[in-house]
Amino acid sequence: MSAARFASRAAWLGAALALLLAAPLRAQVTDAPPPVPEPAPDDDSSPLADVVQDAIGPEELRNGFWGVAVADAATGAVQYAREADKRFVPASNAKLYTAAAALDQLGPGYRFTTRLYRQGEISGDTLRGDLIVRGSGDPTIGGYAQRDDRLAVFRAWADSLRAAGIRHVTGRLLGDDDIHTDAPLGRGWMWDDLPYRYAVELSGLSFGENLIELQAVGQLLGQPAALSVEPIQTGYLELVNRSETVRRNPDEEYRRLPGSRRLYVESRIQRGRVQRQKLSVGNPTGYFVNVLRAVLQREGISVAGPAMDADRLPKALSYQASRTQVVARYRSAPLAEIVQTMMQESQNLYAEQILRTLGAERPVERFVKGDPDDPDPGSGTMGVEAGLRTFAAAGIDTSRVSLADGSGLSRYDMISPTMTAKLLLYMRQHPRPAVSEAFVSALPVGGRTGTLEYRFERGPAEANVRAKTGTLGGVSALSGYVTTAGGRPMVFVVMANHYSADSDKARSAIDQIVQALAAGRI
Repeated sequence: MSAARFASRAAWLGAALALLLAAPLRAQVTDAPPPVPEPAPDDDSSPLADVVQDAIGPEELRNGFWGVAVADAATGAVQYAREADKRFVPASNAKLYTAAAALDQLGPGYRFTTRLYRQGEISGDTLRGDLIVRGSGDPTIGGYAQRDDRLAVFRAWADSLRAAGIRHVTGRLLGDDDIHTDAPLGRGWMWDDLPYRYAVELSGLSFGENLIELQAVGQLLGQPAALSVEPIQTGYLELVNRSETVRRNPDEEYRRLPGSRRLYVESRIQRGRVQRQKLSVGNPTGYFVNVLRAVLQREGISVAGPAMDADRLPKALSYQASRTQVVARYRSAPLAEIVQTMMQESQNLYAEQILRTLGAERPVERFVKGDPDDPDPGSGTMGVEAGLRTFAAAGIDTSRVSLADGSGLSRYDMISPTMTAKLLLYMRQHPRPAVSEAFVSALPVGGRTGTLEYRFERGPAEANVRAKTGTLGGVSALSGYVTTAGGRPMVFVVMANHYSADSDKARSAIDQIVQALAAGRI
């Protein structure tokens, strides 16, 4: 398939704040929310304005750009705005948009289904043909919920093959990832992030979050470290060991080119010490079927042919061919649970897979039948185009929405505090309560869960604020819900870009603003 074409919707001179909060457009798939009251302009007389000025007072924070939007969650009335109509790089606040669109259009109960087919005739205990895994875009096989036993699904499939009387396979083990396009990365992702867990390659067929866990143990001084791989060593990943055991000044360094199975380990490690790091694999489809083949062989089922990505075949697979039958399947947890993991752990792979699946399941018809350069179903771009229906229902001016990916890892993403506040208001008041519940409950809780477990550990926001974090170099954001000391539910958005301070200082400033809001200083 063609790589995803990510069209930027840049529009730097936006409409005035009052126009953004005008009556919403009607979406194709959801009802429009009640009209949102006109906002007040930036108000320096608000008690919260003093808090904001104090929080961002240090020069290394003040030299950045800060946008804040606060609204009454019950009425939508804007309570405070600072540069709220300006567009910011949102980092992982982009996941709010991915979650909202997917829950709205696919529904909280949506499940991914990945199928294992046999293609060929069974003679005795031998399949004279191929096994085929048909991917569904599911990011959860061997993922977070299965982290204590990542190979469980594959062992269950081995049980199903034995139940079908199959002990030997004369053919190949093929992986079909065509539910999604073949673009391995999001638009705007940085190449030097590629070996690491937050920037894994993408595929319609994913196992173990497309990661291996590498362990390096220091040996004699000057010697390479001893390397091992979990959850299973298959030989699919080629490790080039350029590590060195040192007396002092250890560090970790890894390199891998996009799509490559070769990982360079160039770390420095002290004698007897252990370094552990989760690192991405090239071509996740190939990795999936190679791990499955190794598990089947471990379980006593031999596969004579190679495990390979079906894209390498001279012609496309056919599931209508004779003697093609499903022998096993895996159904994921409901989408509501997957979104919760995505939000709590800020899981980038889950966000990208969900966005591409939205594009595959709910494509925009005019693009499907349009120009060959239009986005393909199963691409991130089509997922964004589909998502615009939900964003329009929230009353957002979608001409100003610029999303290049689903996770927020791309610096091409540009959204405003006003847009995000309107999305949060809409999802809290969603016409289907199950959608609202799934969205709100997925957010981390201050001092308790997810990426907020160690923030807001005391004060009025503790166990009160529910919000999504966002962090990149020079970018920090926090958006969600909080209830004031007087019992008023509020929606808030704080976004900061281009400051020169450490991220910890930016987060502290944001937390100071949210604590004041929770205390009722509005």
